[in-house]
Amino acid sequence: MSEKETNEYGGLLKKNPKLGVLVLILIGVAFLVYAYITHNDLTQWEQEGGTRPMNRLFAVVYDMVGVWGVTSLLAAGGFFFFYQAYTAYNKLLKK
Repeated sequence: MSEKETNEYGGLLKKNPKLGVLVLILIGVAFLVYAYITHNDLTQWEQEGGTRPMNRLFAVVYDMVGVWGVTSLLAAGGFFFFYQAYTAYNKLLKK
């Protein structure tokens, strides 16, 4: 197989595909940290009351499911990026 077929990254990541795995892991961690912060923020907001500006998607999910729905949505995004990093790492091992 040619390098073009085995390497799906372009630019800097084409030269160092391990960096792509690291970037995916960092994005996953960022999603999980944001989920934690958002969960704490929404829980505090529920206890104190008042109004809070919120993303439209988060507002819809919050209205349907509550705090855990928004937290789960963000955590699912984080785990998606961890899965992408895992599959990219396995591709590197098979090279």
